[in-house]
Amino acid sequence: VMMYFGAAGELGFRLLLFTIPISLVVFPLFHVGGPASPADAAWSFVSFLLAFLVNTGVNFVVGTFALHLKSIWGVIRAKALILELLTGTMIPFSFFPDGVRRVAEMLPFQAITYIPVTIWLGRRDGPAIASALALQAGWAVALFLLGRALWSFGVKRTTIQGG
Repeated sequence: VMMYFGAAGELGFRLLLFTIPISLVVFPLFHVGGPASPADAAWSFVSFLLAFLVNTGVNFVVGTFALHLKSIWGVIRAKALILELLTGTMIPFSFFPDGVRRVAEMLPFQAITYIPVTIWLGRRDGPAIASALALQAGWAVALFLLGRALWSFGVKRTTIQGG
């Protein structure tokens, strides 16, 4: 829980110092509109909050590997590459071949970027929004529980020597 609150503080910092100022320049420059309706704006907000929980969950699960490895840098680099490819940030899911897209849709990564952006852009209607939010919430809970289990397991096996 402490890690989630730490991530929330970092999110607030990045939101105020990076996201909002950059959006004020980029949105008018590239004619990026807001959500089509107030309901879409509200669902987008909920989706971005769930995306934060999923992303934090992924980061925490990866971080628990530090309890078992001498160096976690390779795992962190692999996570970064996977996130770039499978969140829909680098290549939208609609460009993926059908088989790859189906596999990627079963993983938590689309819940981080692709789902919130498609809701923001109005690419999902009522039932599709509900199922997307349920998917995000499911992954947020699953990753939280997985992170707790991995943490409990790792802490029981960790031996610390010295001062």
